[in-house]
Amino acid sequence: MCYTRYVQAIGYGAFLLPRTGYSQFRIVGKAPPVCGPKTSRQSPEQRMATHGGRLAMPRLITARKTCARCGIEKVREEFYPKKRMTVCNGVVRSKYCIPCHLAVAREDYYSNHFQRREANRLWMSTHREQVSEKNRLYRERNREKVCELNKAWIGRNRQHVYEYNRRRRTQKQGLPSTLTPGQKTDTWSYFDSRCAYCKYKGELTEDHFIPVTCGGGRTWDNIVPACKSCNSSKRHSDPLKWIIIRFGDFGIYLSIIEYLERQSG
Repeated sequence: MCYTRYVQAIGYGAFLLPRTGYSQFRIVGKAPPVCGPKTSRQSPEQRMATHGGRLAMPRLITARKTCARCGIEKVREEFYPKKRMTVCNGVVRSKYCIPCHLAVAREDYYSNHFQRREANRLWMSTHREQVSEKNRLYRERNREKVCELNKAWIGRNRQHVYEYNRRRRTQKQGLPSTLTPGQKTDTWSYFDSRCAYCKYKGELTEDHFIPVTCGGGRTWDNIVPACKSCNSSKRHSDPLKWIIIRFGDFGIYLSIIEYLERQSG
């Protein structure tokens, strides 16, 4: 066999490579120890004589690798390294290239999405203290970041925050909160998306016809649409007295009562 050039293995010494058979290669780290008696700083000819005319070659990592999924030959840098797995002269790479690795991970995630979610939910329910402590430490270390994220989320979900505060306010009083989105849509449609009191058509809010302080829950037979002006003015007042003082029209009260009684019946 004709040897044409020397390659220096990091931290081990010189060894020869043949002209053919290793056209593309990369050597990383130290070469493995040779078989036989330990020798130091031997020439290639001495090493060949020591091992019966055979040159001990280090393990080579070829510069190219074939993906097991798409079958395309690519350079090794296009394959993810496997964590905590190395060989004597390099890092073990995934059998999939990066695009195929992401595709396989995505398929696995969606094929086991519900099982993984249930497993995570079960683990969190049995480790509540651990999860709470972890979240608390994260908030303390990233206070500004958490505040910015919370502000951004509230800005994108104002209606959701509004609904949550309404529901929480009712539940804190020990009152029912059973209004569904469908029931709310029906109520808004009945009043033609106008204020139930002044007939203003614009941005509307939920108004407890019987105030929360008087025992009125967030239910289908107690919620009516109201503009911000009427809702703020009415507050905790008796609805009949407030309507007479503000509008002087008893018919408004009767029309609302008729609708609410039909929902409760």
